[in-house]
Amino acid sequence: MISDASAQRKSKTRRKAAKCDMCRDYPFMGCVYNCPSDAARRVDLTEFFADLAAVG
Repeated sequence: MISDASAQRKSKTRRKAAKCDMCRDYPFMGCVYNCPSDAARRVDLTEFFADLAAVG
């Protein structure tokens, strides 16, 4: 049986999913700026697909 204290602890540790707000209040994308391996990038999709179509 779960005690009241245990149930309260579980409800406090529950996490919620968050959507990316594209760092709306910052002049840069935090995830891109702070990525240590330079793997995260923001690209313009129309430019990306135009370049992709030109290649092949």
